[in-house]
Amino acid sequence: MIKFKEFCPQFKETTVNGYPIYKLVDEQLNEFIQKNPEIEYVDVKYQLSSYGYANEYANDQGFDTGALLIYKEK
Repeated sequence: MIKFKEFCPQFKETTVNGYPIYKLVDEQLNEFIQKNPEIEYVDVKYQLSSYGYANEYANDQGFDTGALLIYKEK
């Protein structure tokens, strides 16, 4: 049976100055692979999306990442 597992950045902790630290997509993917050695990996799709905005009050820019693992259960 073919299955899919989606990964996106997850909140991990807050720093002293109040900025969030996220568990990155590659960390999550590697942890999943280590915890599931019995499954057969078919493919990994990775995506990076950038964004930006500006108006009369503020502006910002950044990016988001994601990954999709395609695997088979034995």
